[in-house]
Amino acid sequence: MKYNKLTGRLVADWTPKLDFTDATLIYASYARGYKAGGFNPGIQPGLDVQSSYLPESIDAFELGTKNTLLGGTLQANADAWYYNYKDLQVSAIENNTSVNQNIDAKLWGVEGEFFWAPATDWQFNLSVGTTHSSIGNSELVDDRNPTAGREDVVLIKDGTLGTTIGQNCVIYLLPGQTLTPADNAAFQAYLNANVPQLSGVFFDPPGGSSALAAHGVAHTNFGSCAALPEALLNPFGYSRVDPTGHGTSSGAFVNLKGNQLQNTPDFTISVGAQYTFHLGGDYTLVPRADYYWQTNMYGRIFNDPSDRIGSWGVANAQVTLNAPENMWYVTGWIKNIGNNNNITGEYLASSTSGLYTNAFIGDPRTYGVTAGIHF
Repeated sequence: MKYNKLTGRLVADWTPKLDFTDATLIYASYARGYKAGGFNPGIQPGLDVQSSYLPESIDAFELGTKNTLLGGTLQANADAWYYNYKDLQVSAIENNTSVNQNIDAKLWGVEGEFFWAPATDWQFNLSVGTTHSSIGNSELVDDRNPTAGREDVVLIKDGTLGTTIGQNCVIYLLPGQTLTPADNAAFQAYLNANVPQLSGVFFDPPGGSSALAAHGVAHTNFGSCAALPEALLNPFGYSRVDPTGHGTSSGAFVNLKGNQLQNTPDFTISVGAQYTFHLGGDYTLVPRADYYWQTNMYGRIFNDPSDRIGSWGVANAQVTLNAPENMWYVTGWIKNIGNNNNITGEYLASSTSGLYTNAFIGDPRTYGVTAGIHF
């Protein structure tokens, strides 16, 4: 596997003299980035998972300005940016193995950063940002919805002993075929009676197929993904190959066009303030408080309702005692004052593990003391 790509960055700066600022920089930049492709780990036979993934590239554009105002007491920066990803590498869990896949995506947004010191001892900061993302015309299998709501797709839950239990796969109805309970029962009976090595290939889950159908998963059975040759499937109107070309034996593709990228909130804001108290003997005491908040986002690129992560915020505070000439300092601090369980990201486990969602939670309320010496 060999890849070659030209990368680099081009920047243009302009420093105009403006009446309403002390100093101004306006800049524009273009950058080309690149990440090499690679090989995916091995996975259970019978599942169509790509053995390799493509290199990722990005074209990044930015237009911004940095300004000093009000006699040097206010720093105001702002920028607008646009990222165009080609073959963005995204990860998924397949059969307890992490594999990489590729999609196209675009991101764009506006950011602002402000620092204000209205008096010698006061300092305030504010950062705001808005980010939008849109996935291109890309298709992948949603492990949480392998049939993609299609009536011509049959979900198979691999229950074969000696394999990784519970992996999902699908088979497809051939064009012109219809699926009825009688057809399905005849197919199961034929396999179990006439093909000894496939005895028990299909069997109803506890509660019958309707137990899963009641939750929106139509035409569902348990069986063996690896032991489903076309010669046995075709006479009964099935195939492991999607006749529409929009699926694999792992599942029917979902078109992601227009979906948001994972972990991309539309809006974020961060504010902070501090004040310096001057004590005797040139000691200073500096209390500070910060707060961060973000809107809701999705934990996966499929944007299923269960992928939605709610908005959250976190507040922190600290007090620092500084020695004369900053020879040493002692800081008492507390993080996540509200002790909130903020979900910062998540991933969906393989169907062999029951498709549970593993959530990443921010640190709980923590507090402590930090000391240091400046040399």
